[in-house]
Amino acid sequence: MPLHFAIPHPRLSHPDPFSVSRVPGGGRPLAGRAGVALSCPHFFRGGEGKKTAFEKPCTECHHLDEPGSVLYNVSIQYGASQQESERAMTTPSHRIFVSHSHIDNDFGTKLAQDLRRVLGDESAAWYDVLGLQGGETWWDKIVEELLARDVFIVVLSPDSMNSPWVRREINMALNEGKLIVPILYRTCSIRADLRIIQIISFLAPKTYEAAFRELLSALGLSTQKEIEPKKLATSSETPGAGLVQQIETAFAEQDWPDFMRKADYLIKSMPAAATASVYRMQGIALLEEGKVQAAQEALETALVLVSDRGQRLTLLSDYTALVAGQGLWDEVLQRAKEALRLVPNDPGWLATQQQAQSKLSGKAPVAPKPPEREQTRSQQTSPTAQKTKEQWKEEGNTHYNAKQYEEALAAYDQAIRLDPNYALAYYGKGVALEALRRKSEAQQAYEKARQLGYSG
Repeated sequence: MPLHFAIPHPRLSHPDPFSVSRVPGGGRPLAGRAGVALSCPHFFRGGEGKKTAFEKPCTECHHLDEPGSVLYNVSIQYGASQQESERAMTTPSHRIFVSHSHIDNDFGTKLAQDLRRVLGDESAAWYDVLGLQGGETWWDKIVEELLARDVFIVVLSPDSMNSPWVRREINMALNEGKLIVPILYRTCSIRADLRIIQIISFLAPKTYEAAFRELLSALGLSTQKEIEPKKLATSSETPGAGLVQQIETAFAEQDWPDFMRKADYLIKSMPAAATASVYRMQGIALLEEGKVQAAQEALETALVLVSDRGQRLTLLSDYTALVAGQGLWDEVLQRAKEALRLVPNDPGWLATQQQAQSKLSGKAPVAPKPPEREQTRSQQTSPTAQKTKEQWKEEGNTHYNAKQYEEALAAYDQAIRLDPNYALAYYGKGVALEALRRKSEAQQAYEKARQLGYSG
């Protein structure tokens, strides 16, 4: 009599899909979702969803589990095809765009590098180096990269949620139907359209490694690859570590006066405890306070002290954005080349190098200041009164597009003087202030624009 049996399909799902029974002597399971129908009298039939098992030991049916038997060969083929299917499902090839605020560069750089290591490809994750300092042509590059990638990761923090550029990137990712993965780096107010998506928290007490594995699982990637632990100073490792922790807390809360007071004390009183990380935070805090030259010196000191490769890349990103904001494209080019010696195929740094080369090749000789710049205050009052608020606003836009941020700010202020309820001028003022790294003032301008009805 011929043998009949049911083999479960690898894609079928059931609360109790398999009831495993073996032929005595170590044979393979003969069970499936629909039960087993065999000609052997020592089996009983199992209906749909019912368990199937041997009723009693059956030494007469050993041959069913021997190599060469029909059942043995089918079970081998099924097992092999299931393993191949599982392997295919666990190794997706993702192209990832990481959206972030420059304040979070330390975290963002490590995240991008870890994703590249897991994916085995330095170009797999795009991480913006220049940010706002790249100008409109740099925005074109960001759009190109975002559109070319299937996964959009946004690093959630108070700064990223208040960044106009991050908001634009999120809107574009939503419109393009990208796979969006929000990750919570610092506690913040999250926009409504992101709250409906699963958010992966990197907040303490969860470790970076545990959160990163959750991210890999969400992306369908293997969690087996070793993750480099995030390095944290402890009191047993570093003198003054307690003060360093207070400095880190003040930095995270953007309490700049308290941060500067503590950082200055640490650098003067315990210079051995002033690590590259401390100088990096000091540089960013000084930038937020509008002290560009002092910020540059702090970041240069951090670059001298740094020994960790990942932190060096973070510092190069911070420093490059700073000098790009000053129009020092030759310095941008040098730092991009330095970074590319560490990560030769990094798409962000390759694009930064190309942007710097483009700026340098198209740079015109510096022209002398036009005579009207030397006009007296009394001579300047007449044209001021003649322009409309719309003309001042457009002049501000023109200066901003030319990266003349101080001039743009002055123009927006003139428009506001003519109409204190001019929402567009307040928004333009906020953008100009943000470009000048005057973050708190920028937020005040944005809030005023929203109060006056701006919703762009």
